[in-house]
Amino acid sequence: MAIRTPPSWLQAGSHPAENDRLYTKGIIKTQGVGSTNDCQVTSTGGMSLSVSTGYVYIAGTVTTTQGMYQSYNDSAVNLTVATSHPTLARIDRVCITVNDSAYGSLSDNIIIQIQTGTASGSPVAPTLPANSISLATIAVAAAAVSLNSGNITDTRTTAKLGLIDLQVIAAKVGAYTFADGDQEDLIECNGTFTLTIPTDATFNFNIGTQINILNINTGVITVAGAGGVTLNGTPGLKLRAQWSSATLVKRAPSTWVILGDLVA
Repeated sequence: MAIRTPPSWLQAGSHPAENDRLYTKGIIKTQGVGSTNDCQVTSTGGMSLSVSTGYVYIAGTVTTTQGMYQSYNDSAVNLTVATSHPTLARIDRVCITVNDSAYGSLSDNIIIQIQTGTASGSPVAPTLPANSISLATIAVAAAAVSLNSGNITDTRTTAKLGLIDLQVIAAKVGAYTFADGDQEDLIECNGTFTLTIPTDATFNFNIGTQINILNINTGVITVAGAGGVTLNGTPGLKLRAQWSSATLVKRAPSTWVILGDLVA
């Protein structure tokens, strides 16, 4: 590979759409929705769902130079969950997918869709397609004829700017493993539970990534590394009290340090 010429927006030149997507990816660091209210999945009665309006940014995953797609959903989209299995549960996924014939797709569009899972005694959500972001998973019980908010697990992340990060406040009330989208966020904790740093194989955060945590109540918040992850901190790995805070920093592969108001 070499530097791409002509550069985008040369007065007397032309360039492929991929160059524009690479420009967008230089500004938008991680894919996701534009804000916490964008493209939210809600139940509307029976087996029906609605996806709200909003911006979405989707990283191409077929090639490393595919760049970042941007789109806007300008009106609520109604979806219908497939009929439930009579005796087995399943997990469906609501996602937004970009189809681009330049990378092997049969069409050129962006769609909001439900991936229907496989009914099973131990159901799992379908694998996310290429060039997609997940909005929610839907727990469909055996013989279910209606859904409610308790069946919907929000899986959206908020897109992050590469030049100026706008901090997102994410509330957690139970055990949680950090994931893509938590970079530079403030994780507000309410309860007694453990926050876990995943292995690099699960999600490989960039070296230098920072994640901020805050205990907003009187519960005990413990931070731990998954198997194979080294986490250093002194005098311990727990937030000391209500309103104690700390910052996690990734120093090297599978190696983190926690800095802040801590206790053993």
